[in-house]
Amino acid sequence: GSDRGQIFSGPAAFVELATQSGDLTQCGTDQLMRFALRRSLEGADDRVLAKRLHGSFLGSGEDFRTLLVELALDPSFRHRRDKP
Repeated sequence: GSDRGQIFSGPAAFVELATQSGDLTQCGTDQLMRFALRRSLEGADDRVLAKRLHGSFLGSGEDFRTLLVELALDPSFRHRRDKP
């Protein structure tokens, strides 16, 4: 794979890099999906959903409520796996 490493100095610089790249909000979207769906993200359908949710989140000015509503309205949320 390609190395996307970048040099930074301290936590503030790390957060700045992660924020500018979009990696931080994409990671947050992925983690929310894992939590809400109660499973690991699998396959192309999950990647498409993650991209769509991330785009909606960014398009809403990073409104967390919008992200939650979009996820809850997706059919995959209704088919999540319940753990015993």
